[in-house]
Amino acid sequence: MKTLPPFLRLLSIGLLFISAFSYGQPGSETTPAVDLLRLEPLQAISVEKDKLSITVKSNGCTSSEHFRLLMDEPTLSIVRLKPDRCRKRTEWLTLTLPLPQTAHGISVLANWEDIYINNPLALSD
Repeated sequence: MKTLPPFLRLLSIGLLFISAFSYGQPGSETTPAVDLLRLEPLQAISVEKDKLSITVKSNGCTSSEHFRLLMDEPTLSIVRLKPDRCRKRTEWLTLTLPLPQTAHGISVLANWEDIYINNPLALSD
């Protein structure tokens, strides 16, 4: 059995802790923490000044709100929060995700020397 990298192990423990104590609280999401650890396979990724463009598989109901960026310098992970349960024919969809900004309006990634993407790359169908 493979073990998770230290970053993901720590993240999963933290998410399980948060999930256990916030489940059912007013204003909390009731999505199980395990769903938050689903790294989305990407066909393409492009990092720009203030946004990130990703190409992912969609069955017709995928939107940028279904994804979250997890950043732990120099590693960037894109996780899908909500599965696409629609039944259209699967196709590649390019989405744009805004990058977090510092208090001065500069992208947080601007200070990173290197960026490592944790997500697997998918081959075109």
